[in-house]
Amino acid sequence: MKVIVTGAAGFIASHLCQNLLKAGHIVYMADLSEPNQNDKDWHNLVAHPNAKFLEIDCLDSAQLEKLDDDFTHIVHFAALLGVEYVLKNPKKTLAHNVELTINVAELAERQRCLQKFVFASTSEVYAGTEIAGELNFPTVEQSKIIIPDTSLPRTSYMLSKVYGEAIVQSLGLPHLIIRPHNIYGPRMGERHVIPQLLRKIHENISGEIEVFSMDHSRTFCFADDAAEMIEKLMFSKNVIGETVNIGSERPEIQIGELANLLMGIVGKKLNVVGLPPTEGSPTRRVPDMKKCYSLCNFSSHTPLELGLKKTYAWYRDNVF
Repeated sequence: MKVIVTGAAGFIASHLCQNLLKAGHIVYMADLSEPNQNDKDWHNLVAHPNAKFLEIDCLDSAQLEKLDDDFTHIVHFAALLGVEYVLKNPKKTLAHNVELTINVAELAERQRCLQKFVFASTSEVYAGTEIAGELNFPTVEQSKIIIPDTSLPRTSYMLSKVYGEAIVQSLGLPHLIIRPHNIYGPRMGERHVIPQLLRKIHENISGEIEVFSMDHSRTFCFADDAAEMIEKLMFSKNVIGETVNIGSERPEIQIGELANLLMGIVGKKLNVVGLPPTEGSPTRRVPDMKKCYSLCNFSSHTPLELGLKKTYAWYRDNVF
């Protein structure tokens, strides 16, 4: 198959590209620019004989118009994201993410042999429903979507993805919408709770660590597992027009408990100082995974502690 992945240098997208290349597909990896030369994993990926890196801005429709018209699969990950960035740039987040999706949708519309357009949405689409007290856990894909206060900066990202889902569904093309939930692993950057806690613990000399949102709970899914689920859904001929959670249903763990688990992995015992919840952070996030497991016949999750050990080893050797 001939696949193009937008935002390919990003976290989940790069793990998916790795799987696709291992499976023998031709993969065009599109992104604004390549990561720095120290990113060995990325440069090993690009060096694969079936990989082609496209330095391209998907906000520029003229650049997309120059691309081939014989892709079998388009996977759209490119987006402005990250809680800190979104809180500071809500207008840009909303406007650019919508424009990105419109432009990539137009690329999909002119393909001659498109088998599936995959849109990476987000678990944030459920945020307003949780705030309204109407979200059930584990959370099924059919949960109603309630728009939170639009004056809140964080709402901009959620809205951009809800709008993106609507665009994809309106195309009349074979498509798949995925909603990733708390995916973690190597190359996830440092804007997420796991790498942030790992750095705090790894570099700590004070004997104490500050942790936000101590009693908020999550289930975490290792990147290798997420990439495998997405790959299976991509190439299943029976999965057309579906919206599917990507993640893990268990174990559910509080952030304070996560900090203690990570201290054990790093090998440090520190005093934990609880801080207030992060602005806009959901108190709980647990996806219902029955639909995903049924559609892609997947159930072999990497145990949380093992995945965290692999993640720490990668950050210790490549980042810290």
